[in-house]
Amino acid sequence: MLQHRGNQYVAGRTNQLLKLKQHQDAEAIVIGYEEGNGKYQGQMGAVWVKTASNETFKIGSGFTDQQRKSPPAIGTTIQYRFNGYTDCGIPRFARFNRIRLSPDS
Repeated sequence: MLQHRGNQYVAGRTNQLLKLKQHQDAEAIVIGYEEGNGKYQGQMGAVWVKTASNETFKIGSGFTDQQRKSPPAIGTTIQYRFNGYTDCGIPRFARFNRIRLSPDS
């Protein structure tokens, strides 16, 4: 938690604190889809991806409703964010960030 040096202590929630969470980002190739449930019935619920180190896992958060209606094509490279790795080496809390259009974008 970050707080300005001059702020006084306040019990409970306050706008005077800022939570800082570190994250990493990486890229993966879309290899498949999983159908959504509930609100996303009939749409994409998650994408299965493969990393450069041949790890496969699914990413189900970070997509807009429009992206769920027309998901990234299979073979597309996407960028995702995550918070460390699980014991199995899978990115923890992976979430979609954007489609990578070219190596320079």
